[in-house]
Amino acid sequence: MMHFPLCPNIMKPYHGQKLNHHKRIFNYHLSRARRVSENAFGILAARFQLYKSNILSSPQNAKHFVMTTCCLHNFLRSTSSAVYTPKYSIDEEDVAQKCLNLGDWHNALASLPTVSH
Repeated sequence: MMHFPLCPNIMKPYHGQKLNHHKRIFNYHLSRARRVSENAFGILAARFQLYKSNILSSPQNAKHFVMTTCCLHNFLRSTSSAVYTPKYSIDEEDVAQKCLNLGDWHNALASLPTVSH
């Protein structure tokens, strides 16, 4: 079970097995949106050394590092997408087979150190 903080700007899925059509559609779209953000963060972590360990910096500097890598990510996706994120690097949904094909960035993340709290 996933847990979410009580915040007005966080959407959470409906739980349960017997959901009506509208709730199932909502959960599906929310899941797809989550997958987009997971792909983006996964690619960032796989491509930029900064994310391979703890960011040893002030929160203000860390914010600038993250914003900079996000800008670089967007720039590279728009100008060199075939090189920066080749076809199999991103999760893709196979609607016909009703399955999710995981992108290559998952393999790159397997070797990353775990984060301690």
